[in-house]
Amino acid sequence: MDFETWVAKELAYLESIALEPVCDGLAVDYIEALEKLNTYQQQFNSFRTNQFVMYLPSSFTPDSGLSIAASQTTKQTQAAQYAVEHHIQIQISIVEDLEICLEIAKQWTPRCLDYWETLHYSQ
Repeated sequence: MDFETWVAKELAYLESIALEPVCDGLAVDYIEALEKLNTYQQQFNSFRTNQFVMYLPSSFTPDSGLSIAASQTTKQTQAAQYAVEHHIQIQISIVEDLEICLEIAKQWTPRCLDYWETLHYSQ
């Protein structure tokens, strides 16, 4: 084999290994999407387990004795909860799209080998 042929073959080989396979990149994206979904679900669950009282708008009548501050706090909390619900819906769609692309039949969990292999690969 002459030098020019060797250089061409070596260059072709190096170019072939320089790029990450698409499936590996999508698997990393999938793990990140699952982790983000988990974060949003934890935020949503914190709204349900908070010990403060939330009022309905109908609770604020002139003779209810409830303050404007309580009304504002309730509105802010409800808005934050709706925002998290919206993020969860978007993230579920992202996770499902990646599952289709990667042909994943059952959602990965931290107990899955594929989950840990991909997590290790991404680091």
